[in-house]
Amino acid sequence: MDSSRFGAFAHSLRIALPYTLSIFVGYVLMGGVFGALLAQAGFGALWALGMSVFIYAGATQFACVGLLANGVGLFDTLLLTLMINARQIFYAISCLNLFAPYPKKKWYLAFALTDETFALIHLKAKQAEIDTGAFMCAVAFLHHSYWIIGCVSGAIIGGYIEINTQGMGFVMNAIFIVLFIDVCKSTRSYKAPFMGVFVSLGCLLLFGQELFLLPALVLICALLFYDVVRKKPIQ
Repeated sequence: MDSSRFGAFAHSLRIALPYTLSIFVGYVLMGGVFGALLAQAGFGALWALGMSVFIYAGATQFACVGLLANGVGLFDTLLLTLMINARQIFYAISCLNLFAPYPKKKWYLAFALTDETFALIHLKAKQAEIDTGAFMCAVAFLHHSYWIIGCVSGAIIGGYIEINTQGMGFVMNAIFIVLFIDVCKSTRSYKAPFMGVFVSLGCLLLFGQELFLLPALVLICALLFYDVVRKKPIQ
């Protein structure tokens, strides 16, 4: 990377950094929990580094701890991964037009499209002081870096100290609540956020706490897909 490109990227990071600080806390803590669990399952920091760099999917990585420890087969692993990450298909579809003007950046943007990155680039990209493509890449890179730092640090610490991870799952719940409120306040559009809330609550009442997640995801994805097909994306 030449000096001019490096300077532009550094400027993009400075602009994006304040928007990502709340995500930093959540990603480092949750990544640390994953790393500690991975270490306690008998896998070291190199495993944490490789998984956080190349898989970069929080729920899937947590599931992989049990899969690795129990020697689950490739087909079962593939099926579970598809079920966990099905929502990413619709995230990607809704971002096609947003990423299209940036052919050199779109592959990394698609790979690094986590829930929090998706929410933040839709919420803040148009408000940034630099071009949208540079801002989106900076946000994605920072979030990815936070996750790597958390995973590797947790694996290193977990290799020496047994960590009680009970209750840490609330960290990401809190971040989602903050993003939910921020979306509602900034866009003044409540259709998509409250659709997710009511669908989840309805499935919780119908199927119970242990079984509601999968039907809720399927129904939300179906509604989003229907909206995309109609070419009237939910705002």
